Amino acid sequence: MNNARDWRGPQEKWVPDMSAIDTFRAIPAARPAGIFDRISTTVRYWADVRETRNQLNALSDRELADIGLNRGEIERVARGL
Repeated sequence: MNNARDWRGPQEKWVPDMSAIDTFRAIPAARPAGIFDRISTTVRYWADVRETRNQLNALSDRELADIGLNRGEIERVARGL
């Protein structure tokens, strides 16, 4: 038999095909995914801050006062500080 479910030996133990062991590389592949996740999270955060800043800057001084803000606080609020 030449497939992944090859049974060998008198006790009928399952022995995996060697190619499955040779091609398995989970540890090195995990590192780039972490980097891409961090980059993706940073870009999404930057986009959210930018959108919040733009929306608050579009409000008039009166509208900002209604929600308890002034123009000097827009950057702090946009960054979530």
